[in-house]
Amino acid sequence: KKGKTRFIEIDIIKGVAVVFMVIFHFFYLSYFMGVKEYPIDSGILKFLAKTAHTIFIMVGVNMAVSYQANKKKKNSYDTYFGKQAKRAIFLLIAGLLVSYASYLGFGDLYVKFGIFHFIAAGIVLGQIFIDNKIIAIIGAITIFLATIMVDKSSMFFYQKCQNVPMTCFITGFANVKYSSLDHFPILPYLGYICLGIALGHTFYNNMERVSPINFSENTINKIEENKISKSLALLGKNSLAIYFTHFPLFYFILKKYSNRVKISDLY
Repeated sequence: KKGKTRFIEIDIIKGVAVVFMVIFHFFYLSYFMGVKEYPIDSGILKFLAKTAHTIFIMVGVNMAVSYQANKKKKNSYDTYFGKQAKRAIFLLIAGLLVSYASYLGFGDLYVKFGIFHFIAAGIVLGQIFIDNKIIAIIGAITIFLATIMVDKSSMFFYQKCQNVPMTCFITGFANVKYSSLDHFPILPYLGYICLGIALGHTFYNNMERVSPINFSENTINKIEENKISKSLALLGKNSLAIYFTHFPLFYFILKKYSNRVKISDLY
C-alpha cells in the first residue's frame, strides 16, 4: 500500500528474532550465573543466538526503507539523517545502560561494546552505503575481505593493539585484554548492515514491495489477520522494550538459584 511506513513481514522476522533471543538468554544467563551448565556455544542454542543476532544486525533493511520513505519529501535528507542520528543516540544510551547494569551484575564481564553499542555505530557508519544497493554490496564485500585479511594477520594486529586495546576491541582488529558477555565489533558486523541495506533496496522501491515479495492485497490481508503473524509482528515492533524487560527479569528469577558466589569471581 502507498503511504505505508511499516511492512508487516519485516516486523514478523524481527519478532522471530525476539523469540529466539528470549529463549537463548534464559539458558545463557543460567550458564553464566552458575545455575546450570548449558551448551550455549553449540547446537540449537548457538543456532538461536546466531539467527537472532543476524536478524537484529541487519538493521540496514529498516534503514533502506526509511531512506526511501524520506527521499522524495521536502528536506528529505535533513529529515532522514536527523531521525537516524536520534536513533543512534538513543541506542547508544541504551548500550551504556546495558554496560552499567551488566557491570553491577557480572563485574569485569560487563558488556563493553555489545549489540546496542554496535547498532548505534552501525547506523552512523551505514550512511556511507545507504544510497543504493550497489554501493552497499561493495561495502559488504570490502568489509568481509578486510575481516579475512585481519584474521590472517592476527599476530601483527595483536602486537599493534597492545597500546590501543579498546579501539581494537571495538573495531575488531584484535582483542588483547577484554572479557565481555556480549561483543559485536565493527569488523565483520558492519558488513551485515551493508547487506541489510542492499536487501532493503532489492525488495522495496519507493516504499513499495517488489518481486519476489510483491504479494497480492488478499495475501497481505491474510498475513495481517493471522494470529501468529500478528503476535510476531507485535513482538518485532517492541523488540527494544522486550530486551530491557526480559533480561533483568530472568536475572532476578535465576539469582534465587545461582551459586552463592560472585559471578565475577568465577572467571
